[in-house]
Amino acid sequence: MSATTASAATSAHVDAVKALGTALQNQMLADKASAALPSSEKETLAALAHQAVICGIDYASHGLGWDHPQTRLDYRRAVGSSFASRASLARQAKSRAAIAALSERLGGLGGGQLDEAR
Repeated sequence: MSATTASAATSAHVDAVKALGTALQNQMLADKASAALPSSEKETLAALAHQAVICGIDYASHGLGWDHPQTRLDYRRAVGSSFASRASLARQAKSRAAIAALSERLGGLGGGQLDEAR
């Protein structure tokens, strides 16, 4: 792996851990959970947290008639009233709690123990 490739990979992993911390509202927990995961799984967990917590819309409550995002960019940026509705905020909180619980379990497997636990 070249130095440039390694640097880009390291930057992506740092960004993933920061994004997970933002979604969980707990950077220390994100750091502990990430220590137990291979690089690609850190990015996957961060993407899942972003999707469920930052971009969480309670479609079951809103249905099709609600003001949902019109573009992929609006959705990625969580722009629109459906993200901030009471039902969506409750769904985001529930998702955050579930991913935090998973992260706490992963944090107990820190230091590369996850591969051994599989």
